[in-house]
Amino acid sequence: EGVASPAQIDAVMRDCCNFRMGPLELADLTGIDVNFPVSKIIFDGYFQDQRLATSPVHEAMQAAGLLGRKTGAGFYTYDGDANQSGGGDAADHVTDASPAPRVVMIEEDEELKELFIQAGAEVLPADDDESPIVCAPIGEDCTSAAVRLNADHTRLVAVDTLTPYDKRITIMTAPGADLAVRDAVSARLAAADIKVTAINDSMGFIAPRMRAMIANLGCEMAQTGVAAPEDIDTAMTLGLNYPIGPMALTDAMGPEIVLALLDAFFAMTGDSRYRPSQWLRRRALLGLSASTV
Repeated sequence: EGVASPAQIDAVMRDCCNFRMGPLELADLTGIDVNFPVSKIIFDGYFQDQRLATSPVHEAMQAAGLLGRKTGAGFYTYDGDANQSGGGDAADHVTDASPAPRVVMIEEDEELKELFIQAGAEVLPADDDESPIVCAPIGEDCTSAAVRLNADHTRLVAVDTLTPYDKRITIMTAPGADLAVRDAVSARLAAADIKVTAINDSMGFIAPRMRAMIANLGCEMAQTGVAAPEDIDTAMTLGLNYPIGPMALTDAMGPEIVLALLDAFFAMTGDSRYRPSQWLRRRALLGLSASTV
């Protein structure tokens, strides 16, 4: 979708979500000629459930022979010693802009407010018509947040606070944004010793969107009786080296948050790949753990 580069996506999933590898460097390791056919087998095996669909880019890479490490090029390029390079825009957003001295927060958000105060910025409760406007939307893209908040989209910078950000934080802007404003916000966050990844507009940033999908598929496995909740987590942590299983991930994010994210994604796109599992929906509405049978 042009949201972020492979390097950005992988860095966020490693640094913020504790995966040993990001999804795209993992695809290069296993080989596109392995993971693309397998994705089709799974998709067909579940009667083309769109929640399991891959992308045209995946098929195109196989057709072009860009199979990853084994061919020297995939999402990244590799030399003879399998050293990785490339991956599009760098993960770290580096700027020589001066840190924004103050930011505007139209929508009350104590966590976001504290983040900028700790980074050394003054937080204004009303728009002064010149300072960056910051928000932390749940499931929205920056465009939708700008419309909902009646905010100047050229000065609005969305910040992902749903994902742990002690090592890296993701920001995004709407089309037509003033990039000098974005850079000033990035520099302010970097002043708090946090690496910043700046992406294009996207519903749910990178990690919340990916984590919600993982959580939802785990819940659907439980719903269809593939395995018990605890066995699903065991398989994913021991078999695939996930840092946390999908059922535990659902609880860590909060079933209600996962449901809110998926509902927002579905409302924005109409794409059935974001259809929430009934297992998730029921437990979110009842305030139960995702592992409750």
